[in-house]
Amino acid sequence: RQMYKGLELEDKIEEAYKKTLEALIERQLILQEFERLGRPVPENIVDAKVSEILRNKFDGNVSALMKALEEDGLTMGEWRQQLKDRMVLSFMRENAVDSKVVISPRDIRSAFEADPEKYKVPGQVEARMIMIQRGAKPSDVDIKRRQIEEIRRRLLRGDDFAKLAKEMSEGSKAAAGGYLGWIDPASRRPELAEWLSALAPGELSDVIETDDGLYLIRVDAVQDERQVSFETIREDLQEELVHRETERLYQRWIDRIKTNAFVEKF
Repeated sequence: RQMYKGLELEDKIEEAYKKTLEALIERQLILQEFERLGRPVPENIVDAKVSEILRNKFDGNVSALMKALEEDGLTMGEWRQQLKDRMVLSFMRENAVDSKVVISPRDIRSAFEADPEKYKVPGQVEARMIMIQRGAKPSDVDIKRRQIEEIRRRLLRGDDFAKLAKEMSEGSKAAAGGYLGWIDPASRRPELAEWLSALAPGELSDVIETDDGLYLIRVDAVQDERQVSFETIREDLQEELVHRETERLYQRWIDRIKTNAFVEKF
């Protein structure tokens, strides 16, 4: 509700409802599949899990555990059943999906080589900026334009950019001396991006006018676009491939279970 309004909010709520409903259906189907296989969960395993939770979360205090269950509106029997269900779900997923995920070093290398553009870091610039708000009336704009042109003259004479930014800038980075850090020029509005891409280290822009303000930009350093090495990205890429393969196997498994089940939605 903080992010969306009106019809878009209704669509997002409906989407969330459908995803939650589908997850609950899949959960129940997995539990039923476990029952069909005829593999009961030994009570001693559940007892061990209860003891572990009692020891780690409640310092062995049975009264504290019972109070927590009461606050949640659960009996001990209901809670034990929830634990048992979670153990079943974990066992079934591990047995049917997770244990079957195999990603070889060759798979990782092939994925890297198949889409090299995906693993490039865009060019960046280290820059500073001074911003003066335009003002509401034409006369205000003239005054502001003269003000920023005078700032530019002072910078060209050698005045310290950071000092002037702290004194004169009306932008959000004024307190930091106008320092923007390392940024991708394309991440900024077109009027600024053009100058950020064109300036060489040490160069100062002309006065840049936009709808809301007047800007001066100085680029301090430039880093060209570069290819990330395979070794740098290998672990992240492996995690991505494992996640993708896990989702594929899980969906195939669930689809197979669904073919033998009757599901009616109300």
